[in-house]
Amino acid sequence: MIASTITSKGQITIPKEIRDKFHLKTHDRLLFKPEGNRIIIKPVAGTILDIKGTFPVKAKISFEKLRVKMEKEIAGKTIKEMS
Repeated sequence: MIASTITSKGQITIPKEIRDKFHLKTHDRLLFKPEGNRIIIKPVAGTILDIKGTFPVKAKISFEKLRVKMEKEIAGKTIKEMS
């Protein structure tokens, strides 16, 4: 078993042996799952961008247009709340 210490900020250092074995790099994400009296730590594989092309899509999505639409909706809601 390999040990690590929790800092005053609640941070831990993942030992090099574990980082190497699971190919963990800076900015990788980990999931913490409480299970009884244990904590399961599981690496999150990739990002949302890694699933591009996995699901069939009938129409192409323009993320730029989607972002502009969301910004307009948020701005509209904010203006209503301020009125």
